[in-house]
Amino acid sequence: MWDYLTPIAFQTTPWVTTLNSIQLAQTKLPRFAFTPDEAAESTGFSKTRIFQAIGKGELTARKDGKATVIETDELLRWLRSLPTRGRQPLNALPNREIEPAK
Repeated sequence: MWDYLTPIAFQTTPWVTTLNSIQLAQTKLPRFAFTPDEAAESTGFSKTRIFQAIGKGELTARKDGKATVIETDELLRWLRSLPTRGRQPLNALPNREIEPAK
């Protein structure tokens, strides 16, 4: 029977299952963008700092009406553009040939 309180993905009829609930639960979509709140939580920065970076033009955001989103690649680019302290990260070292030990 159809139960109007059960999501369609889990409703069945005697002859067919509308969706395979196991497959639905295991499907993960890639993340393309973050809201400023999600970007702040993901990076450890405050929401205010995220909006400051957008306002200064350091971080590019996209708008759709009232919604503001930051593309994942843009968020990573901004993080990598911040100054480093201490040891240089491995991906910032010049590309050198490593000589075999003698």
